[in-house]
Amino acid sequence: MGHKKQHFVPRSYLDAWCDPDTPKNQEPYVWVFPKKGGPARNRAPKKLFRETDMYTIKLASGHRDLRLEHGLADLESLFAHIARNLLPNHVDISIETKVKLCAFTAAMQARTPKQRSHIQSQWQSILDGMEAMETEMRALAPEKRQEIAKATLKPGGSGPSMDIEEVRKLSETPIQHTLVQIIETQVPILATMDLAVFEVDDPHAFITSDAPCVWFDPEAHNRPFPSNSPGLSWPTIEVTLPVSPRQLLMFN
Repeated sequence: MGHKKQHFVPRSYLDAWCDPDTPKNQEPYVWVFPKKGGPARNRAPKKLFRETDMYTIKLASGHRDLRLEHGLADLESLFAHIARNLLPNHVDISIETKVKLCAFTAAMQARTPKQRSHIQSQWQSILDGMEAMETEMRALAPEKRQEIAKATLKPGGSGPSMDIEEVRKLSETPIQHTLVQIIETQVPILATMDLAVFEVDDPHAFITSDAPCVWFDPEAHNRPFPSNSPGLSWPTIEVTLPVSPRQLLMFN
C-alpha cells in the first residue's frame, strides 16, 4: 500500500532547515530539539512528523481514499515553488501567490495532531452528552419516549441537524471530516489580512516545530471568557508561519 506514512509537517517544508554541512555521503538532515530539553539529534525530514494514514479516509469497502493526502501534496508543491523561487528573490507577491500562501498557512494550522486533539475534544464532549441522553431515553417507557419525541420534533425543523453517528465520526476522525472545511473557511479571511514577509541576515533566526503555524492575539487576555482565545475574527490577531531559517510570514 502506498502513502501509508503521511506527514503533518511536509518534507518539502522542512528541507529549508536541513543542515548545509550534512556530509556528502549522508541524506540531508535537520536538527531536532526535544520540547522538554535535552540533546539535539539529527533526523532526515522524511522520518519526522508523520503518522500512519493520518489523512486517509477509510471506506466501508475497505479501500483507502487518499484525496486529502494528494490534495495536500499539490498544495505543498505550490508552496515549495514560492518559498524557493519567489520569497528569497523578493518578488512582489501577487494576489494569486497570496491566496496560495493563505491556503498553505491554513492547512499548516489545521492538519497537525495538536489541532486534531483540539477538535476531537470538542466533538467528544458533544458525543458524551448525546450518549448520556440516549441512555436516559432507552430507560424510559415507550409511551414516554414517544411523548418526548412529539414535543421536540417540530415540522420543518429549526435548521441542519446531526445524528449521533455523524458526531461519532467527527470525534473519531476529525481531520478527515473537517480539514477541507477549515481551509475553505480560513483562506478568504487570511486573504483580506495584511501579509508581511520578515527577513533577517542571521541564517539561524527562525525555527519551526510540529505545529508551525501560530495564532497570537496580544489582546485576548483582556476579553472575557469565552472570547479570550485567538480567532481570525479579532482585529488584533497575528498569524505567523516560518518558511525558512531566514524568513517568516505574518498575517495581521
